[in-house]
Amino acid sequence: MMPPMRARRLIPSIAIALVVAAVAPAHAGKKRRVLATAASIVPGAIVHGSGHWVAGDRRTARRLAIAEGIGLGLVVLGGLPMRLTGGATETTPGLVLVIPGGALVLTSWLADIYGAAGGAGLGGRGRTAPPRFELETGALVRAVPQRDARVAATFGGSAWHENGNLSVSGWASAASWEIGGEVGARLLGGVPGRRGRDASHLDLVIGGGERRFDDQGLRIASIEVVARGRYDLARFAGTLSGSFASLEAGLIHDWIRYRSAGDSIDGKALLDARLGFGIYLGDDAEVELYYDHRRDTLAGSLLLDPGPNAILGHVGGRAEAYRGRWGLGASVEAGSVWVTRLSLLARLGEGAR
Repeated sequence: MMPPMRARRLIPSIAIALVVAAVAPAHAGKKRRVLATAASIVPGAIVHGSGHWVAGDRRTARRLAIAEGIGLGLVVLGGLPMRLTGGATETTPGLVLVIPGGALVLTSWLADIYGAAGGAGLGGRGRTAPPRFELETGALVRAVPQRDARVAATFGGSAWHENGNLSVSGWASAASWEIGGEVGARLLGGVPGRRGRDASHLDLVIGGGERRFDDQGLRIASIEVVARGRYDLARFAGTLSGSFASLEAGLIHDWIRYRSAGDSIDGKALLDARLGFGIYLGDDAEVELYYDHRRDTLAGSLLLDPGPNAILGHVGGRAEAYRGRWGLGASVEAGSVWVTRLSLLARLGEGAR
């Protein structure tokens, strides 16, 4: 019998396979597609590209296997010294290799499942340029174990001028609040008024913010520098059309003030890293599964075995869908607590599709 932890790790991949297989258009090779989808999960969890191999797309299968091999190599090179030294500070730069390596491993597996299940038949595509203005308002629920759930109002907005972007976001409840802002520059990809080849892009972002938890006597101020990108996987293989990979990496510095300790301040540097795999559903909707390495968010960090607790972040899923200028967004994050969001979205000054 498969161990419970390993079985739980298969749940996101099985969910993707079932959703894609259910909504993808039927065709004459449906039986082969079912077999290919099954192969992408087992043995595909170990040998990425197995699903495409069974489907007869040997070229893409080899490319996915190579991507997995490169990713595993980076993970071993960066992670082995950390493992052997128990996470010694001197070895933490190895995360520079572990994060992109992990992104390659995760993406090559989920991409195999998506392509083998016939995901390209969904016909989805991303926006080739963002709208000039976006607004968001909604609510979040933070469910803390053995405590009452807490509800907060959320807000956000962003504006573009040529290649530059300014955004503000935050949330507020009765005893706590957070507000933050970012200034970004698009280095690659479409911007309002200039269409990109597809939805792929690369941004460099500088941001900062403050969180206050008055009921806990805690204040956190932070600043971050982040590179944030998306890659449309149709560039990698035609069977992956309508899917994308996202990757974010950078540095954060937090200043934590404790009222109970005479307003003493602790400073700490954190690695900001996020990797995800997403699917476009039609022209105005998308879903994404992701891992976020930050532990200083509302979701906190995953509670697994004591060994890796110090270096793990949280996992999540998000979705958004528009009809005209109005849309709905939802997300669920799981770490030491569960955080669920539901938002009303608006976009003004349409960018090119």
